[in-house]
Amino acid sequence: MNIKEPIVLEPAGFDNAEAWQECADYVEKCGGMQHEDGEVNWRAAAGADPGIVSCPACCVHLWGWGRRLKCPDCSFEFPRDWWPMYSWGVSAAKQTAPYKHDDRMENPYYRYGFKHPVADAWAEHEKINWAAFAGAD
Repeated sequence: MNIKEPIVLEPAGFDNAEAWQECADYVEKCGGMQHEDGEVNWRAAAGADPGIVSCPACCVHLWGWGRRLKCPDCSFEFPRDWWPMYSWGVSAAKQTAPYKHDDRMENPYYRYGFKHPVADAWAEHEKINWAAFAGAD
């Protein structure tokens, strides 16, 4: 899997190189990725990288830095939490009293999932024209 660096829009002034160094420093502070007995040092592993997200528009995999990202491949701008918000919206449409529903309805990805529920959000997510979805809800 090829994971690319995102263009981080928020927070402003975010520096990917500095963030990677912070991860490396944390791993070192925790004693490295393995204990002396060869077992994985899960504390260090948890801080080794930021996780990954995918661009909703073109599906490229990106490192999960920041709160708002721009895809380096297609230039689509999106919040890092687009997938959980969308999938929670789809799930909430099937519930009678969804958790944090009123607050989450302010998020366009959640709202779209709630207003357009599908049987399988994961199977559907690559079929949605995310560049056009905001005007569709």
